[in-house]
Amino acid sequence: MNWYKKSQNTTNPLDGKNNNMARKIVYRLIEPYTHDIYTDTDWSNITRLFKILDDAGINWTMTNAEYYHNEQRMPVGKIWKLEIYFTNNKNRATTLYATLTAHGAGTIQDPTSRYDITFIVF
Repeated sequence: MNWYKKSQNTTNPLDGKNNNMARKIVYRLIEPYTHDIYTDTDWSNITRLFKILDDAGINWTMTNAEYYHNEQRMPVGKIWKLEIYFTNNKNRATTLYATLTAHGAGTIQDPTSRYDITFIVF
């Protein structure tokens, strides 16, 4: 299921790249935001990362988003799964997969009141 898809108004900077180079380009866009602790309650910093991908012209879709829980069934983070589309250097339609995770770094009572971010592209 595709919950979010960017508009196709810009040229995809991944087109013509091999998979490794495409992964590096995407990672470099998001990596600067993986070094902070965030305190928003509406995931606005996650939404900002999606906008960064859009503004760069990356063609992507969110395929899943769900909370993960601790043993007491309290949400302690959230995972977004993305598919990233481009035409590689061999002129083949290619899909990369990415996982964006917000890891709860808040209090025991409210683990998601603060969070940090990891981003993996594979």
